[in-house]
This record gives sequence, structure tokens and C-alpha cells, in this order.
Amino acid sequence: ALRGQSTRPQTIHYQVSDQVVGIIFMLRTVLGWGGHRIARELKARGMASVTGRTVYRIFARLGLPVKRYALKGRSDGIAYRSYEKKRPNQQWHIDVKETALSDGTKVYICILVDDYSRYAIAAVAGIAFTTAWVTQVVQGALHRAGQPEEIVSDNGRQFIAVWEEVLTQFGHLLAGLGVAHRTCAPYYPQGNGKAEAFIHTLDREWLSRRSFATVEELQAGLEQYLTFYNNYRLHSSLEWQAPVSRYAGRALQVQGLAGLPGLEQMAASPRWG
Repeated sequence: ALRGQSTRPQTIHYQVSDQVVGIIFMLRTVLGWGGHRIARELKARGMASVTGRTVYRIFARLGLPVKRYALKGRSDGIAYRSYEKKRPNQQWHIDVKETALSDGTKVYICILVDDYSRYAIAAVAGIAFTTAWVTQVVQGALHRAGQPEEIVSDNGRQFIAVWEEVLTQFGHLLAGLGVAHRTCAPYYPQGNGKAEAFIHTLDREWLSRRSFATVEELQAGLEQYLTFYNNYRLHSSLEWQAPVSRYAGRALQVQGLAGLPGLEQMAASPRWG
């Protein structure tokens, strides 16, 4: 009678409903989001009010793996300074990502991102990584979104020539329009960090989670993702606003699961019920 007894309750009542737990599991599985992003999205969409720590505890309960990040990355003695322009179309960032189709065919994706709003101006797939193709992508973006004051790129040969006094086709296009062309320092990808960040997000949330058989199928998938990224996805660097809220001065009011891509395949699969 005097021996200490456990105070653990016979039944544990979780504060988060099973429906919300299922949505958290789905968002983690389909888009790979972390706990704090899921918590913000659930609150903004009017589905639940939970903290990021609560979401991570649900990850642990469901057996979902979580990657641990260091608090501060390596700086190698360089005093990194981030910057942000004051208005849309003041500066664009351009970069190219290499990926592959389902049969192993190498393809490239050229992206353009607005510095101030993080709005993805373009994401175009192609087979040949040449200055003519990059120039064509930029011409299409200029036709749709207007003309920026300057464009930032790395030092790839598609953007700049070997000789300083010689311009590539890409350089001739910008010079003819009066658009300044700025390049980041060699071996310093942080100088084009906003383009790099978008590429990492695109790869983590979309490209690495599905396969595409043709360039046309890949392009359709990119356009679907851009609609989501620009109009629905909350951006942590924008105080959890969608890029369109800065680029166009307006924001979409969404409820529930509206606008989230890739849910149809999971809902239709008998594996998930």
C-alpha cells in the first residue's frame, strides 16, 4: 500500500484532432514541410491553431523522420550581408538547375526570381543549355512581367563571354534594352542567393517527389508549382506572406486545402485510404 504508484493516465487525450493530425501527415508527406511552416499554414488557412513544436511532436508520434539543422552555417570568415530591393521589378535573379527525366535524359530549368517579392517570374525547362535558350527564356519573361532595372547572374558562359569586351546573346539583349547586368563573385553563390533559395525549394517540394517522362510534362508541372508558390505558399522571409502580396500588392484569401498541389494523387491512392 505504501509503494509509489504511477500517475500516468489510462487514456491519453491528445489536444489535436485526428483530422488535423492526418492533414499534418499529408503536408509532410506530399510537400516535405517542417513543423513551423505547417503550423503557420494551418493557422492562415483557418484549419487549426498549433505551434511548430506541437507539429514536431506529432512527427515523432507518427514516426516521421526529421532532419536536424545546425543553428549557424559555416561562414569561412566572410561577413555575409543579405539585402533586399525596395520595389518589384527593380532587380531579378536568374539561374539554371540541372535535373533529369524519368528515362535519365538530362534537362535544364531556367528560373527568374524578383528580388523584392521573391515572386518566381519564370521557370522554363529545356534540353540545350545555351545562351540562345537563356535569352529566349528572358525574352518571354520580359513580355509577361515587364522590364526590370537589372538582372543578377553567376559567371556561367551562357551569361557572360570569356572576353570582357565581348557580349553573349544574353548580354546583347540586356544592353539593347538598357537593363543592367550584374554578376556575383566567382565561387560565391550567396551573391545570387534568392535564385539559389528558390531552386532548393523547388527541388525539395516538387522535383524530388515526382518524375516526368517528357519536357512538356515537366513544363506543365513547373507551371502548376509556380501558381502555388507565387499565390498560395507563405514565405518565411516575407513575414509569412505569399510572394504575390508584394509583387502585385494583393493577396489571395484561402481556406482549408485550397491551392495545395499534389494532393489528388495521395487522395486517390488506396495506400493512404
